[in-house]
Amino acid sequence: MRISLIFLLLLFIFFNCKKEDRKSDLYSTELVEVLGPKEKGLYDSLNVPANLRDEVKKISSFNYFDTGVLGHQNPNIEYATPFSEFEKLKKKATIKEIYQLTFNKNPVVTLYSYIEVADRIPKLTPLFYSRLLNLKKEIYSQNGCIIGDLPPSQIFYDEYLKNVNEDKQAKDLILRKLDSISIYGNNTTNYVLNQALRHRVYPEYFHNRLEELAFAKQNPYVLLYLTKHFREQYKDRLQKSIISYLEKTNDDSYEDFSKNTLILELMKFKNPDNKKLLEKLLENNFILKDDHEVNLLKKGNGITK
Repeated sequence: MRISLIFLLLLFIFFNCKKEDRKSDLYSTELVEVLGPKEKGLYDSLNVPANLRDEVKKISSFNYFDTGVLGHQNPNIEYATPFSEFEKLKKKATIKEIYQLTFNKNPVVTLYSYIEVADRIPKLTPLFYSRLLNLKKEIYSQNGCIIGDLPPSQIFYDEYLKNVNEDKQAKDLILRKLDSISIYGNNTTNYVLNQALRHRVYPEYFHNRLEELAFAKQNPYVLLYLTKHFREQYKDRLQKSIISYLEKTNDDSYEDFSKNTLILELMKFKNPDNKKLLEKLLENNFILKDDHEVNLLKKGNGITK
């Protein structure tokens, strides 16, 4: 009996050592076992060069976008991901071949290809961004532990933005073009629009579009932009639109940062006509209810409690 136990122990140690000796480039596809793409990826082999088909097929089968930053993974293991497969692809593909892949029917292959070509030929970045804005299909995306479905245009915009130093964002010529496209685009996400409005104050020829977004579409981020830079110019229209937006979203169950900021901005107009609405909005708002600045502004809005 003792011999059997010793033998089993030796076997256990042996196999565990063998397990540790495995090559560090062991592949794993456990990344999206629980959360991941909602559907199987389309493999479009048309016009794909023969030497790139393996990588394109693998990227298509993964059917999600990642940035090479994996959340909670063993750093000593090279995981098979779309990013790692595209890294292999671009090492053996010409720029012409990668550009050709921007027309691939798989949106993940398309997105990686657009990002790579734009990185090599930056002047094409605005053109590619405009094209991606027309792609309404969202892509499952992973950046470290940040996961979810995102429009390809937002991912592309973010990939460019993260390479521009914050102190240079206002003057970066390509980013200026991307931001202009974002303001006029019909499919721009609120995230990107908010980024674009943070970078600079826009000249007067943008005002018609900004007025449309703020007063016709009641976009909260454009409303905040106008309250920050053109409060006096639009004070009556701003109050009307902010009130309309806050009334419309009052029953939303989630806490929206922009909504709380808009309440604060509305209070800064110090208009007693807004008293009833503000009292209602503040009543159950645990974030703003006891806020110091809010309490200072109450009197100007006729709120005594």
